[in-house]
Amino acid sequence: MVEVLKSSFEDLFPIIETCIRESSFVAFDTEFTGLTADSSNTETLFDDGPARYAKKRRDVQQFIMVQIGLSAFIEIPHENRYRVHTFNFYVYPGSFGSVNVKFLCQASALEFLCRHNFDFNKFIYDGISYLNEEQEKVLCNEIEELSVATDAEWLRVD
Repeated sequence: MVEVLKSSFEDLFPIIETCIRESSFVAFDTEFTGLTADSSNTETLFDDGPARYAKKRRDVQQFIMVQIGLSAFIEIPHENRYRVHTFNFYVYPGSFGSVNVKFLCQASALEFLCRHNFDFNKFIYDGISYLNEEQEKVLCNEIEELSVATDAEWLRVD
C-alpha cells in the first residue's frame, strides 16, 4: 500500500494514473467522520436500492471524508490472476478564502478510526485539500471579483 499525502501527491500522481489506465477494474473504500446523523434515515427491509442509497447519501453528507482507498487491479495475462496496486489518500477540506467547512463527527466513527490506526495528524496537516462543486464556484467568484477589483485599480488614472 502506498500512502498518498499532500506532500507526496504530485510525485505519485503519474504512478497512480498509470495504474488506473492499465487496470481491468478499480475498487474504492472511504472513511468518514461519521455515518448516521439522523435516525429517520434508517434503511428498512422494504427499501429498494435507490431508496437505501438516497438515505445513506443524506446521512453521510453531514460528515466529511477523511480517507480514500483506491486499488487498481491489473490482469496478468495467461495466469488467471491480478496484480493489485493500492493507494491510501488522506484528504482534508482545508479552508480557502471564505470557504471554511463545518462538519459533524460521530464518536463511534472516530473510535473506529483510532482502533484502525488512523493518523489524525496526517489527516489535518498533510491531507490533500479539496473543494466540492459549490465551494469551487464560491471561490472562483471571489477570485474573479478580486481580479476585477485589481484590474480596475490598474486602470484608474489620477
